[in-house]
Amino acid sequence: MKIRINKYGLLSILRGKERNFIKQSCPYDNSDNRGNCGDWCPLFGDPYQNDLTLKYQMDICKKTFIFSDLKDIIDEREE
Repeated sequence: MKIRINKYGLLSILRGKERNFIKQSCPYDNSDNRGNCGDWCPLFGDPYQNDLTLKYQMDICKKTFIFSDLKDIIDEREE
């Protein structure tokens, strides 16, 4: 699995053998025009390295994504 945050802060995920990243929608947006998951949300964390496991993590909503390699987290936002 890979995660990509585009330059606008929107989240896309590449799972398994899929060829393209899939833009993620907010599971808590109940409107007809479901909003995108992105860094505008207070539940959207930044990637960080766990001091105990030395793996890379990213907290989004009620999930923690764990990666062995930082290259699996593509952050296209400007700093």
